[in-house]
Amino acid sequence: VVPNFIDLALYPDVEITDPNKNGEFRFGFCGGMSHFGDINMIKDDLIKFLKKDKKRIFYIVGQKFKGFEEVADQIRHQKWMPFEVNPMRMKMLDLDCLIAPLQDFPFNSRKDPLKFWDASGLSLPLVASNVAPFNDVIRDGENGLLFDNPKEFVKQLKKLEKDGELGKKIGRVAREQVEKRDIKV
Repeated sequence: VVPNFIDLALYPDVEITDPNKNGEFRFGFCGGMSHFGDINMIKDDLIKFLKKDKKRIFYIVGQKFKGFEEVADQIRHQKWMPFEVNPMRMKMLDLDCLIAPLQDFPFNSRKDPLKFWDASGLSLPLVASNVAPFNDVIRDGENGLLFDNPKEFVKQLKKLEKDGELGKKIGRVAREQVEKRDIKV
C-alpha cells in the first residue's frame, strides 16, 4: 500500500476570520453515508452539547445525516464539491476544529488517516476516535485530540471551545507534520 500524500498547494496556509462568526464555536465533519455508524456513535452526546449553547455550530460536509432535527438551527449542511476546491471552502467556514469519529473495526484500523492529513493541511485540530489509524499519528494534546467514548468526545470539544489558542497551537503543529507529506516533497 502506498501511503497517501496531499497536495498542500490546495490548502491555503492563511488565517481566515469570518466577521459574522460572533463568538460561535464551529466544528465540522466531512463524509458520506459510509460514516453513518461513526456519526451515530456520538450523535446523542453531540446533540446534548449543541443544545446547551446556541453559539455551537456543527458543519456537515457531504452526506445530510438524519436525526439532528431538534438542533437543526445549529447544523449547517454543505454539499459535496470537487476535491480541488474543498480545502478552500473548508478554510472559508472559519472552523475551530474538525471531528473524526470512527468505529473500532478491523477494516477501519487499516485505513490511512486521511481526515487527519486533511485537518492538518487546514491547520485545524482534529478531534478523533482513539483508534487506528488516528492513534498511529495523533499525539493527544499535541497535534490533535483523541477520545475513547462520546463523553470524552464532548470533553475534547469543550476544551477547544474554552481555549481557542490551544486549537491554533495544535493546528500549527499538525500543519508542520503534514508539510512532510506534501506530494511535491
